[in-house]
Amino acid sequence: MKILPIHTEALRYFGYTDEEAQFLYLVATHSGYFTCQQFLQFIKTKPGKRSVSFARKVVEKKHASSKEYLRHGRVFHLFSRNLYEATGRENVRFRRVHSTEYIRTRLIALDFILRNQGFTYLESEEQKLSFFCNQFGIDKKILPHQRWRAGEITENTVRSESVKFQMPSQVTFICATVNGQAALFERHPHQPVNVVVKSSEETSFPADFTSGVTLAWR
Repeated sequence: MKILPIHTEALRYFGYTDEEAQFLYLVATHSGYFTCQQFLQFIKTKPGKRSVSFARKVVEKKHASSKEYLRHGRVFHLFSRNLYEATGRENVRFRRVHSTEYIRTRLIALDFILRNQGFTYLESEEQKLSFFCNQFGIDKKILPHQRWRAGEITENTVRSESVKFQMPSQVTFICATVNGQAALFERHPHQPVNVVVKSSEETSFPADFTSGVTLAWR
């Protein structure tokens, strides 16, 4: 995963450090929501002044709002149009208000990305189009676009047409254990289950909210 300097430079214009700008780019691109612990995971440091300063900065600049969930856990919502425009993401749906389940899903997605930053992610429509058309040889005309949205073409039609362009390929699935911020949304969160994952050398994320972070922010 590569973050273009033009995006971090645009975010640094708002007064953020380089690390803060990179983290905000990831949030604006993949999640729209984040926690202080995820920021700490990204910059690889322990709870303290840096996370508190970042949280206060992003709220005072009116780039994000914050809401407290269960166990005094605080989730931040990146909503500023100016900030999304600076990352080239002004039309993403992350700026809107979402359901609790949606927020939880996006936090899980960000957890995965933070843990697997060496992967390549399709961040834009142009990248997705290039991936399916150039690498998989799928004709652009059968991809979901304005005709599908208008109800002029069905999902079954797309599936039947795409079979013609399928090529033999090897697909590898990976799995990763993440907390998913469960303690923020469940009154009685389940005990973590130890799942044996083949050829996994990394440990799971620690809890997303420590007493140090919560007390410092409050």
